[in-house]
Amino acid sequence: KEIYVLGAGDQAIEESGYLTHFAKKVTVIVLHEKGHLDCNEMAAAEAYANPKIEFVWNTTLQEILGDEEVRGLILKNVVSGETREVRADGIFFFVGMVPQTEFVQNVVACDAKGYILVNGNQCSRHLCSGGLHTDFFASGGHRSRRRSDCRYGK
Repeated sequence: KEIYVLGAGDQAIEESGYLTHFAKKVTVIVLHEKGHLDCNEMAAAEAYANPKIEFVWNTTLQEILGDEEVRGLILKNVVSGETREVRADGIFFFVGMVPQTEFVQNVVACDAKGYILVNGNQCSRHLCSGGLHTDFFASGGHRSRRRSDCRYGK
């Protein structure tokens, strides 16, 4: 199978490596210029060293081709405006993974990337006015997760 991944952040690049276990080739579609990934250096180095991962730079996804299943993609180079059709057996989206938590960062603990730190009950302790501690429930993609929490089910 030939699989495409849209995105250049940590999750996109790390999951691209994981997907190579199931695919002949994984192509990462990157909006930025050649060599510019939005992920950590270790993930980038591993991806660059993986012979099953290729990159398409300065590119975005314009269209997914196929009725019942993905059969191809139309990619657009954002510098030249040129489009091209490629054969694909699947596409994974890893874009928009920046948490929108600015409005709570002064009242709950967040990690360096802005994700809310939670316990096993998805709660984060915070200090309310009057010095009282209260639980703050966090759900969805705004929570900090250890890598093992994000992996595929067993």
